[in-house]
Amino acid sequence: MRNRLCSSCGVTNAATAHECKGCGTKFRAYSSADSQQGDGIDRQCPWDDYGIRCNERGTISDATTGDGPWYCRTHNAQRQGRTVRPVAPERGLTGYGLPMVPADRDYATKARAWLKGKVTEIGNAPAGRSREWARAILDRWADGEPMPDIAVRSAVDALGLDLESLKASRRAAA
Repeated sequence: MRNRLCSSCGVTNAATAHECKGCGTKFRAYSSADSQQGDGIDRQCPWDDYGIRCNERGTISDATTGDGPWYCRTHNAQRQGRTVRPVAPERGLTGYGLPMVPADRDYATKARAWLKGKVTEIGNAPAGRSREWARAILDRWADGEPMPDIAVRSAVDALGLDLESLKASRRAAA
């Protein structure tokens, strides 16, 4: 049986305790079943607009101890003086030829097949273009421009060169 250790006073309490026997601090619930029993915290948004209380469930609180008041995202932004940004809609793969249908059982299979096709397409890219890119990266690196290490290594691999000999010639030229 697990015991609960109070973070305020350090007293060990029973695992089923809802408050500390030493200092009276209320414990937060461990599971959703515990929180459904009711911990006495009102999580409905307390925003009052001409006598009508907001119906949304509050998800944001300024308190650091787990108690409220809990505001919905719209009213929390208004309290902070910020503009409320709309929630981004769920993005689909419609533009890529794969519609997003959450109830579709074969969705994961279709998505994997689409991704496999894209990986194959990227792997079969013309070699000339990547060689031109690699050459441009190494030219900029040779001129002394700071380049990310991964870009230099990728360029060296694309051209089939030895990185250590390139570094040695760069040091000799400087």
